Amino acid sequence: MILRRLATSIRKQGWFAVIIETLIVVFGVFIGLQVNNWNNALGDRQSETQILRDVATDLLADIEGYYDQIENVQLRIATISYIFDSTPSAAVNELISSPEEIELWPTWAAPDEDALQTGSLEPNFNFEDYAAAAKESLWSTAITAKYAQRSGAAFDALVNSGELGIIRNKEIVRQLQNYQLVTMAIEKSQDVTLRPARDAATFVGHKFGLAAFGALDEGEFLRLIASEPELAATLQTQLGWATTHHVMLVAAEQSAQRLLEDIQTELGETTGDDGGASE
Repeated sequence: MILRRLATSIRKQGWFAVIIETLIVVFGVFIGLQVNNWNNALGDRQSETQILRDVATDLLADIEGYYDQIENVQLRIATISYIFDSTPSAAVNELISSPEEIELWPTWAAPDEDALQTGSLEPNFNFEDYAAAAKESLWSTAITAKYAQRSGAAFDALVNSGELGIIRNKEIVRQLQNYQLVTMAIEKSQDVTLRPARDAATFVGHKFGLAAFGALDEGEFLRLIASEPELAATLQTQLGWATTHHVMLVAAEQSAQRLLEDIQTELGETTGDDGGASE
């Protein structure tokens, strides 16, 4: 209708009407574009919020897993330390650093949801307590390990969709990318080094009648370690790899915790284990 009137005004040389009707057309197009842009921006913000909530849920799962894995690796360190302390005659090389000199991160017992959210967990670490609980399974405790696996479904989907730019906070984007590199390094180390080292230790144990799973008499086991340099060297190697694994896990946990806190600050909310959120 407006365009038809505009054409009629041009034919009649009604230039004032032409100008007014042209302005109406231009203004209408402008408003239409603005409304479309506003709708797109609103959709992006809603998508960004959901993406950050999904990433936060993945991070909570990672952090809970790190607690379990760090506790396991510290139990291994405690157990191997106990074995060497109990067999001073074992033929071992001079240790690069003793476990007591390593700045160990406290282990946590069954962290609840509030503790996971705030990081307010009570330390409960003691070499003797852990070793005492494992005296009937010293060998299996020393060589078996739990390995980390990142819960990265949300971030991977974001990258694969090519929508990483939807996150406005570029510091969070940078942290996400760095965290992915940290976890990829852990997973590669586990696949290339730690699991093969575990398999090699299992093979050495079999030569001396030591199963990776099964109870052993503590006294007989310690005498075997004291008399067999290959077993002692295997345990010392496991101690070194366990210490390395511990450092990597702590670094990943701390990175995940910082990233989670920044995402929650960005959202202005607390994200729960179930992926929901409360203001």
